Amino acid sequence: MKKSKSMLFFRAVVAILLVITLFAPIQNQALVLGIIVFGILGTVFLSMLPRLSLPKRIIPVIKPKKYAKSSKEPEDNIRLALLCQLSHRVTEKLHSAYPDATWDWEKRPDLDRILDGKTTRLSIFHTGEFTHAEMTMDAHGSIQLQLLRLEPLHGPSAKGAPGKEQPSETVDCSSWYELVGSSVLMNLITDLNARGYSSLSINDKGDLFIIEDGNPIVKDTLQNFPGKAYFEELAAILEENELQATANEQTLVLSWNQ
Repeated sequence: MKKSKSMLFFRAVVAILLVITLFAPIQNQALVLGIIVFGILGTVFLSMLPRLSLPKRIIPVIKPKKYAKSSKEPEDNIRLALLCQLSHRVTEKLHSAYPDATWDWEKRPDLDRILDGKTTRLSIFHTGEFTHAEMTMDAHGSIQLQLLRLEPLHGPSAKGAPGKEQPSETVDCSSWYELVGSSVLMNLITDLNARGYSSLSINDKGDLFIIEDGNPIVKDTLQNFPGKAYFEELAAILEENELQATANEQTLVLSWNQ
């Protein structure tokens, strides 16, 4: 709107000056033409002046950097929590057989390998003759421990001191049987069965014995045996593993089919 008004004014001024030039005396025409040229130039300059004005200085706005939070932090926290829970479960399982047991990862644990069911080795302590364990987790989240005895090449390792008496706290007999009792019993029963025996007995101290000519002959001893208070529960576990078990006041009698 402002531009159209300026042009209209400019045209009017030019027209008036031309009329004045035509009707002015000859001696004054040069002066009038000078005025016209000056007016045209001035008008053009004035119309161009707004465009020639210097631009305002632009002050750049520096925005503070936003440091994005690492997307790995929540995931790392979850993985750490899972490893802690897994460690508690391993400790509980070991304590069911060896109340004073402690352990450590032999190598830095790889949670992905564990979740994939791969074997992870542990160093275990205060667990009798066993020095290591191999841990696996199945698809249902249950963990299994296989106790191992690994000796250095330069000589046999010193055996641990005899196990302490089982504390009065509740014992997980299933875990104890899986970690300690199963391998000892199966090896001894296989040997006895090959030599014609069909039964053996366990006393409240964990001694495994047979009767020969009315005399007990100790063949092996179960470490950290839960004791007489758990005879009934142990009998049920043994029967689940295809052994016949009868509990009495002093012993737990095992028998099998030859």
